Amino acid sequence: MNGKDIHILGIEQLLGESAHNHYLVPLYQREYAWGGTEICQLLDDLWESFANDPRRNYHLGTLVVCRRFHEGDVRTYELVDGQQRLTTLSLLYRIIHHDKDRISRRVSFDNRPMAENFLDAFFSNANMDLHDPATFRDAVDTIAGYQYADLKTPEDGEKCVRHGRWGQIDAMLEQKRTMDAETYTFRKFILEKVKLFRVEMPSTTDVAAYFEVMNNRGRQLEFHELVKARLISKLRQPDYLSRHNVAEGDIGEIEQRFDVFWTECSDMSGHLAQRLHGTLKMETDMRASWVSIDKNLADYDRCRNEEPQSIIDDFPNFLMHVLRVYCKTKEIPFEDKAIPLDDRVLDKVFRHYEKNVDPYDFLDCLIRVRLWFDRNIVKAVFDDKAVKEWRLEGVVWYDSGHYDLRNTFSGEERSVRIAREKLIKLESMLQVTYRTRRYKSWLSEVLLKFIGKQVSADALIDYLEQKVLLPRLQKAMTPTKEGEANSIYNKGTDTPHLILNVIDYLLWCEDMKQMVNDGHSKLKDFVFAYRSSIEHHHAQQIFQGEDENDGWTSIDFDDIGNLCLVYPNENSSLSNYSPREKVKRFQRKKTSPTPKQQIMYSATLSDEDGEGVWSKRLMREHSQYVQKLLSDFLESSPNAEDQNI
Repeated sequence: MNGKDIHILGIEQLLGESAHNHYLVPLYQREYAWGGTEICQLLDDLWESFANDPRRNYHLGTLVVCRRFHEGDVRTYELVDGQQRLTTLSLLYRIIHHDKDRISRRVSFDNRPMAENFLDAFFSNANMDLHDPATFRDAVDTIAGYQYADLKTPEDGEKCVRHGRWGQIDAMLEQKRTMDAETYTFRKFILEKVKLFRVEMPSTTDVAAYFEVMNNRGRQLEFHELVKARLISKLRQPDYLSRHNVAEGDIGEIEQRFDVFWTECSDMSGHLAQRLHGTLKMETDMRASWVSIDKNLADYDRCRNEEPQSIIDDFPNFLMHVLRVYCKTKEIPFEDKAIPLDDRVLDKVFRHYEKNVDPYDFLDCLIRVRLWFDRNIVKAVFDDKAVKEWRLEGVVWYDSGHYDLRNTFSGEERSVRIAREKLIKLESMLQVTYRTRRYKSWLSEVLLKFIGKQVSADALIDYLEQKVLLPRLQKAMTPTKEGEANSIYNKGTDTPHLILNVIDYLLWCEDMKQMVNDGHSKLKDFVFAYRSSIEHHHAQQIFQGEDENDGWTSIDFDDIGNLCLVYPNENSSLSNYSPREKVKRFQRKKTSPTPKQQIMYSATLSDEDGEGVWSKRLMREHSQYVQKLLSDFLESSPNAEDQNI
């Protein structure tokens, strides 16, 4: 292979109408499998590069290909590596050009008729719902509903005209940045500045065998394993041996122990103490250390009911949180920006702090942070890719001699149960709002505050509400321009998701107060989930034959009283129906609504005013109610620091 086999190509060169390339995903490759997490991470990476400097190229990765045949001026390549990324970019490219009836498709799947039928329909503006591959449909809905966390329209931006299912992604694509007197849109950046390396293998390569070898040889060494190797190498240093009373003859056992505890911590599934019962001693005894506790792995049933999933499934990212905690406990000066929650810079950041890191103490810190995280931070149980419930559990030892999971903050008193459920709602609300790992600074704040402490549910709730949530909500609701004090309530699909999620949380809290008073709850089964699309309950355009707009203005449509969060596929399937028809179709799906959605839907079906529709009067009453909830919460006084922890 030489320089002629490697090309740096932009999105237009890869996928555009003038591209002379076609990419075939062979049968030995797995099917398209990217979900919301991977797609949003890709889009977040693109946005951050654009926001930092839209003039610079952003190198997204590598495509490994092998030329199959050449027909006319079109070269067809077999895609050996990079198909998930390229397929996602192909869907994004089509959505960017959704105003065109048909565009050429540059990615095909070998002997996968369902995938091909879907893509044919999608690229020719036909009805995608007639075709089966849910993964592709979900990917399209995720891209269509994408919004960068807490993004506000910049002062030099123009309000984009919304239309149908593509309104939200259009609003993102039209965001602007100006540098050196030149204005760039996010759309232009993606098409012109995003680059991939295309590496062409020799045509004589047995690509199927090559692909199998790559898979069978296992993944390459990850950065966190390099960090582990360097820390293990420091265990033998005389000053550390002396400081931790380790005999030189025991270093082999110590290195083996380090490897066991580190490896189990790197498995972010389940609870660490389920696999290493000995670590429970470190929760209650600050003198206990991995050097001396039991290191034997327990045999437990991973399939006990459903295995809850951690809100951080990426160990390198978790290590960045741990490094922040370690630096604080060891009084090593640092700033958040110096230890970003970005696993891509893990190796660089650790090399910077490594001279100050005691490997014995760091592993102790890692284990204690993981134990506290497992016990006090929610985990999700999924049902068919949707969140079924959130759990807050910890491992306990029973007198009968066995270990099992038990609810954290358990108790028979109703106040204890309500506080525990409120904490679950609060943490899960933060998680679905800041789902991307790099924006979980709220988690670092909690760990830095409470690590190593026994904490009550009430103290955690107070801290999360007053010190974590309140400042973020204040920032999200700050007008971008003078004289726009009320504009945050008329942002339409530009409304930060945080605001709508907080409204659902506050509505649930109000429902809990009512339950305490009269034992009746309408929202006890509500679960925060990854609803990433903003729905206008009264659509801006209604199908012919449905209710007319009844004098609604653009401000009415975009009023917070007319908005709710839904799943992307719900937005696309309900977008232009009347409010009453939306409610009926939603009810047939038997999907649980959000608290705000439930109030709006109940009002829509009510005949109290003789209308039986979602009128402007009902919308404005609801808008005033939720605005007051937000106002009352914003005026609440911080008192988390005064709590008895």
